[in-house]
Amino acid sequence: MFKELRNNKLLMFFLVFFAYFSFYTCRTNMPYVSKTLINMGLMDVTKWGLLVSYGAIVYGLSKGLSGALADKFNLKQILLFGLGATSIINFIVPSLKSSLAITVIWIVNQFIQGMSYTSCVKTLLNWFGPNKKNKAYTYWSASHRLGTSAAGFIATGCIAHAYWQGAFIVPAAITGAMFVFMVLFYKQRPDNFVQLKNHETLRPTFKEIGKYIFTNKNLLILAITSMGIYYGYFFILNWLIIFFTDYGFSITKSTGLLSFLPLLGCFGGIASGYVIDGIFKGRILPVIAIPTIVVIILLVFIYFRCAALSTTSLIFVMLLLGFFTDIPQILGSLASTNFVIKQFQGSALGFIGICHYTGVSLSGFLTAYTVKPYGWGAPFIIAIAFILFSLLGCIVLFNQEKIALKKI
Repeated sequence: MFKELRNNKLLMFFLVFFAYFSFYTCRTNMPYVSKTLINMGLMDVTKWGLLVSYGAIVYGLSKGLSGALADKFNLKQILLFGLGATSIINFIVPSLKSSLAITVIWIVNQFIQGMSYTSCVKTLLNWFGPNKKNKAYTYWSASHRLGTSAAGFIATGCIAHAYWQGAFIVPAAITGAMFVFMVLFYKQRPDNFVQLKNHETLRPTFKEIGKYIFTNKNLLILAITSMGIYYGYFFILNWLIIFFTDYGFSITKSTGLLSFLPLLGCFGGIASGYVIDGIFKGRILPVIAIPTIVVIILLVFIYFRCAALSTTSLIFVMLLLGFFTDIPQILGSLASTNFVIKQFQGSALGFIGICHYTGVSLSGFLTAYTVKPYGWGAPFIIAIAFILFSLLGCIVLFNQEKIALKKI
C-alpha cells in the first residue's frame, strides 16, 4: 500500500504543498505579533527592522546554499530536517524574554526555513517535468499564501484572546504533524524519472555550478532586478501592521486586515500559470510586468486613503493587493528556470533566492531608519521605487527569455 501511494503524483504534489504551507505558518507568523511585541517592550521599530533584515539575509543565503544541496543530495532529508527544526523553534519562541534572544532564534529559524523552498520545487520538477511545471508550480505556490493567511488568522484569534503565544505554538504543532506525513509518504522522484537528456554529468560539482550560474548574464540581470519585487511584498507583509496602528487602527483590526492579504493571492498565482502557458507560450516575464504596475497604484491608494475607508473597503483593497503582489512574487523564481538547463535549476532557484532576500533585508533596514525621521511617506516612496526597478528589469529581458526558451 505504501509503495503504491508513494508512486502517486497527486499525493506528492499535496505533500510538498502542505509541507510548504506549514513552513509558512512557522515563518510569517512573526510579523503578525510585531506590534504586540513592541507594546510589551520586547521590541521597538528599529529592533524590529533589524530582525527583519538579518533574518532575510540569512534566509537568502540558506536558500542559495539549499539550491546547490538540492542538486546534489537527498531532498527528503533536507525537508525533514527543516520541518522538524522549525517546529521545535516555534515552540521555544514564546518562552523568550528579550529582543536579542528572539532575534537570534528567529535568524536560526530563517536559516532552517531556507532549506525548504528549493527542495519542494525540485520535487515538483521531478514529478511533473518541463511540460507541466508552470501549472504545477503556480498551483503549489498557493501554499505560500494560504500558510501566510493561516498564520495571520491564527495570530488574530490568539491575540484577541490575550494569548499571543499561540501564534507560534499552533503553527509548530501543524509543522510537527507534517513531519510525520513526510516520513511516511514522501518520495523525491518517480521510478521512471529521467534526470538529464544530452548532458554528461549527473551531479554537477560546486565549481561547475558556480561557473554556470555566474556566467549566465540573463540570470544575473533577473536576480538583481527582481530584488524589487520582494522588497515591495515584504515591506507590505512586515510593516503594514505597524503602519495601520500608527494611523489609529487597533492591533486586532490591523492584524486581521493583513490576514486577508494572501487569500486572493492564491488565485493570482494559479491564474498566472494558465496565462503563461496559454497566452505567452511559457514566457513568464510579461506576466510579471503588468501586476507590478497595479501594486504601485494600490500602495499609493493605501497610503493616502486608508484612514478614510471602511473596514469592508480596506479588506477589499487588501484582497486586491494580495492578488496582484502574488503573481510577480512567485513567478520571479520560476522565471529563472527558463534561463538554465535542467541540470542547474536548483542552483538557479537558490541564487535567485539570495537576491530576493537581499531585497527583503533592504526593506527592513531602509524602513527602520527612515520611518522615524521622515514618517511613512519615505518608506512608501522607496518601496515603489524598488518595484519600478524590477519592472524595468523584466522589460530588458523580454526578448532574451523568448530566445532562451528555444535553447533549453
